Amino acid sequence: MVKIVWILLVVCFCWTTHGQNYETYHFWFKRKKISVPIKKEQNILINDICVLNLKNCLAMEASKKKVKKIDFKKIAQGNIAGAYCEKLDGSLLVLSNVKGEDTEFCHFKDKTMIDAYALYQKVSKGKK
Repeated sequence: MVKIVWILLVVCFCWTTHGQNYETYHFWFKRKKISVPIKKEQNILINDICVLNLKNCLAMEASKKKVKKIDFKKIAQGNIAGAYCEKLDGSLLVLSNVKGEDTEFCHFKDKTMIDAYALYQKVSKGKK
């Protein structure tokens, strides 16, 4: 009975995400390809978990925070979006879409993700 409920939930979820214009991105973890449905919401790429729970999504909450200016000289590899992600208690994760294009996402402890560069642009608004 429990298996049937899980199967129905997965089928319903796949059905609803398919109808909402999600694009599938993926990353590799321990030699396994992990797929992540990603959708553009409020002109920002976020994962399906965040879309389903926008009010309590740490990724969207992070995009509303103000962050103090970061010293560019202290940033390793010159990745300013990654530095802002870490400052907001996220970790950087690179996902690839079906075309093979890579996008950096900021991943939060509630398993929500947001495009790292879009996050940087929202939180830094004009800071140089």
